[in-house]
Amino acid sequence: MELRMQGCTYDELAVILEYSHRSAARKAVMRTIKERSDMAVDAYRVQRFLATEDTLGKSLPAALKGEPRALARCLRGIDERAMLFGIG
Repeated sequence: MELRMQGCTYDELAVILEYSHRSAARKAVMRTIKERSDMAVDAYRVQRFLATEDTLGKSLPAALKGEPRALARCLRGIDERAMLFGIG
């Protein structure tokens, strides 16, 4: 959690923590979020929520005009929020 909060990408986490692929590192982060309830996880949730808020705010106008890439960014942000709070 701490490395992710410091800005490490999933690719970097995979290398540092010796996971086979970035998706394995992402799954480990999501598993930790589901299993733990402590200040580090809560802080990470808030940090990611705010990041998705920023992404949605920037992408939503274009998505509403039908721009496919903006729509994809919005959907990823919504999916991430659902996973962060255990509803996805």
